[in-house]
Amino acid sequence: MGRLKEYMPADSLAGAVADIEPTPSASSMGSVSNLTLDTTLLNRCIKTHSACSNPSNSSLFPTRITDVIPNPPKPVPTSSLKLKKPNPYLTLSHHWDLQPIITTTITNFQSRQEGIPMESLSKTFRDAVTITRKMGVRYLWIDSICIIQDSTSDWELEAAKMDDYYRHCLFTISAEDGSMGCFMRRDARLERILAPRTLLFESDQISWTCLEMEASERYPEGKKTEGVLRNWGRGDEVLRHAFMGARLERGEWGSQDRERLLELYDRWYDLVKQYSSLELKYESDIFPALSSIAGLVHQATGTGYVAGLWQSDLQRGLLWQVEEPGERLDLWRAPSWNWASVTGGVTFHDFEDSNEDRSWDLDCVSIQGVDVAVPGKNPFGQVAEGMLQVNCCSKLRLALKGDEVDETLRKDEDDDDNILDTESGQLVGKFSPDNQDLLEGGIFCLPIIFEKGVFYTEDGAVPDEAWTTTCLALVPCGGIDVYKRVGLARINGSKWIENERTDLIII
Repeated sequence: MGRLKEYMPADSLAGAVADIEPTPSASSMGSVSNLTLDTTLLNRCIKTHSACSNPSNSSLFPTRITDVIPNPPKPVPTSSLKLKKPNPYLTLSHHWDLQPIITTTITNFQSRQEGIPMESLSKTFRDAVTITRKMGVRYLWIDSICIIQDSTSDWELEAAKMDDYYRHCLFTISAEDGSMGCFMRRDARLERILAPRTLLFESDQISWTCLEMEASERYPEGKKTEGVLRNWGRGDEVLRHAFMGARLERGEWGSQDRERLLELYDRWYDLVKQYSSLELKYESDIFPALSSIAGLVHQATGTGYVAGLWQSDLQRGLLWQVEEPGERLDLWRAPSWNWASVTGGVTFHDFEDSNEDRSWDLDCVSIQGVDVAVPGKNPFGQVAEGMLQVNCCSKLRLALKGDEVDETLRKDEDDDDNILDTESGQLVGKFSPDNQDLLEGGIFCLPIIFEKGVFYTEDGAVPDEAWTTTCLALVPCGGIDVYKRVGLARINGSKWIENERTDLIII
């Protein structure tokens, strides 16, 4: 069993954990008391994996931390610890389920520092405390305990620092939710992307991942992971390589390397796709929870952040689509042109699926201005309002296929997403609504991208070029030339778009 040291000052992270002893192998799974905590993997990573280390800020510590030495454990301000040397700490990654979990609030902040009885903690939190102790580490950071949850100012400030907390921890303990323990399977979480190392607890084994190695109880020898920015199809682990703090230092993603910068934005859209599918206890947390990684990307690229999108890639960022139309949000949290304005998962236009026979053009729209109001202290946090001003090709009024083509958007049982030109009555494309609201009065299309594909005849002799125009579907929203987005439209061809351009505002 790992020796629990009362104090762990060290000149370096490696020195702080050098003498942790491996825990004996477990005879059964699913119990923290019988965990196989192979600290050999941890020591090997710290001593030999250069990609996993971040020496520039090895002394960074959270504002508050849970001290697991006392019984009961107690969260304390780190300023009271008077730490003079680096001290390792662990973090807990858990899903805030709908069941109550223990939190720190303004009213109980002082009493929390006197200690939290183990029996009052959820199983996941008890497991995390036990794991921290067994690993010979003194300090543990848990968001719900170390952040004052009903203090808007504290939450905003701490949310902006979370990337540092996870990036500089010894490793993250990964758990499914706040109540069911560390032995439930889980989806990817932002913490796992940020942390240099993750100890993942599944129902039948423990696995370990870092930037250079993957291992598990079934495969204790492990295997090397792919290098940075390679094999983009590996999901969560690929995102870890792309967004890990050690790989996002300022200047490495210069704007002069446009192709490489676009790759990073593509990874961001992958992250948003995963994140938008997760259930949040509070809908308003959508931007604050992403703020850690958003801050890293901004620091590395210098590009402006616009409520979950990037100013230098805004045209591509506008091309999102809901996986399935859902209900309208109870509370406003983002402008209609933003992916966070809808419920459920979203996808983005696939620009990577291209070849020599496929090309695209974004010149049909010009972003004239974007204004997003952020009321709090976190510049990457919750937004209060947002406006997008564009100069674009002439908008055209379209309607869904229905009984009154030129007047009303109506659904048809057999073909509910066909859209027609209200002037000619000609079928011109498809409409994908953002939500289940019934629209009346037609839609206006704002072209964002012209895309040309080459399709060959059956004998393969003569190529037939076909243009597709992907547009934001808009409806008037008060005021002259003021609109809101209601969906995405794909129009066959580009001839219907006039050369004349106009200015309009989307809110």
